[in-house]
Amino acid sequence: MPTFPPLLRLVEKNRATQNPVLDLSYPLLEEDGGDYDYPPLLEIPPEVYRLTHLRQLNLSSNAIQIVPAELAQLDLEFIVLCKNPLREVADIPGLVLDWGHWQRLRPRPSAEHIAGLWLRWMGAASEQVLRQFPKLRWLDLSERRLSELPPAVTQLQQLSVLNLSYSRITESLK
Repeated sequence: MPTFPPLLRLVEKNRATQNPVLDLSYPLLEEDGGDYDYPPLLEIPPEVYRLTHLRQLNLSSNAIQIVPAELAQLDLEFIVLCKNPLREVADIPGLVLDWGHWQRLRPRPSAEHIAGLWLRWMGAASEQVLRQFPKLRWLDLSERRLSELPPAVTQLQQLSVLNLSYSRITESLK
């Protein structure tokens, strides 16, 4: 499948500037704030594999079903794959997944390769889930009705990204 030209320009700009972060989440936004008229990505564009300087790749909200092992050659800290209809994900480091996807995948990526989780609509079960991933570095608890942090969050010593948007916690900070 050919890569959408504005996406190619974005990838080329990233390569030229050596920016360690590339956001290809859908919809892809234009620099003026609008969004491009193109379908969600069905696969990771081949041009991305040449960006060896990348450390974070956001592919959320696309239509990606398969994440190949070749992505490991990039040595990414975070590969954000939330809100994709994933069927097959290689067991590579840096994965950021929806909790539900991680549960359904067979074979399942190992817990040690999960760098982050999106725990939307998890309720009390999130405490047990967090204990399974003590090395999480990225955690999304947005859109939850949390009024306080689950105690297990305070035990995540390597956590560097915590999203609490649209929760009662952030509403109380306003």
